Formats: sequence, structure tokens, C-alpha cells
Amino acid sequence: MLHPAAPFADADLEFLNANQQAEADVLVGWAPHLPPTARRVNAATGEGVAEWLDEILAGALPVAANPLTLDYARYAAAEASLAWLNARVTVRATPALSPAGLIGPLLDRLSDVVPNIVHLKLLAQCDAGYLKAALTASHTEPKVEGTLDASPARDHEILINIRALADPVALRAIVESEFAKLPARLTWQTLQSFRPAAPVPYHVTSPLPELRQE
Repeated sequence: MLHPAAPFADADLEFLNANQQAEADVLVGWAPHLPPTARRVNAATGEGVAEWLDEILAGALPVAANPLTLDYARYAAAEASLAWLNARVTVRATPALSPAGLIGPLLDRLSDVVPNIVHLKLLAQCDAGYLKAALTASHTEPKVEGTLDASPARDHEILINIRALADPVALRAIVESEFAKLPARLTWQTLQSFRPAAPVPYHVTSPLPELRQE
């Protein structure tokens, strides 16, 4: 799946993006301008999805046809430039709020204060419905789907997933600070912020340089 913000100005991100594209058997995306070999597939509108799935189910697509000679140390360093954050939090809102009323302002603030977002996904669920929102860059309009007219509710569960060019400790502090501004009592079920570990290809017998986990 092609990232809509590619190609990237950041050298590490563009290194990852270029190698992942080179290794991929099939490129799909929905950005206005796609590489000539890419297929236009949009899960939100359904464009191209049926044709793509027909090819997959028919076994018509190549598998692992583009092996790379990869500098794994460089790849590991590029991946380590990203902070990953995953969290699940139970929210008791006071007063009761709809999913849109709860995460709309939160998403606006995160878009403004999280540096260099590569992707950010928020999902809020309650008995009245759900709302899912996604960003592929800081300071951009989100893609939103779900029950926009859901009734207000007191109890919600929020999932958040972020990849950003940031320090993991700083990213965690930003997220905790912005969630604390919600008019609600929070119970963090999980909250992880870290840099990914170095990949270990099966044919490499000597260890790669250790990357610091935060």
C-alpha cells in the first residue's frame, strides 16, 4: 500500500519507502499520482477492491518475485528514526459525549502538536456507535468514517496508533498530555512507545548493531 505522502523529504523515510516499493509484488494506492505500475485501490470507496481481491484469490499474482540485496544495518537505522506508539484507554466522559465530540478536538490537537506524523489512527467506540479517523501527516485533514450522528455516551474505549519521526519518550508525553485535556476520567489499559527492533534476516548469522529501546 503506497503512502499518500510519498516520496518523503526525510532521507530515512524515503529509504524505507523506496526499498519497500522495490520489494513489493504489487503496489496499490489511491493518491492522485501513482507510479505507472501501481493499481488504484481505495478501501473507503471500493474502487478497484473487487478486481484486486479476485487476482489474489485466483493466485494470479507473483509472490516474493523481487528479492532485494539490502543493507540491513542502514534499514534498521532508518526504521529506528520512527517512534511507534500504541495505546488503549477507557474513557468515562463528563458530561456524556458522542464519539465525534470526544475525539474530534483531540485529533485536531494531536495533528498540531505531534511532530512529523507518518500515520496516526484513532478509533473511539461506545454503545451508540464508533468513529475512526486517520492522518498521514501533521497539520492535514483526517479521513473519517463511522457513526457521525451517534448519541452521546458516558463510556468509551479509544484505540490510538501513531508512527512519527519523534523521540518515543517525548511522543508518549505529548499523547498523555493531550488525553489529559479530555473532559473525562481515563484508565490506560495499554500504553507503549518505543523504537522498532532491528530486523534479523534469516540468512544473517552475525548480530546487527543493537538499537536502543526507549
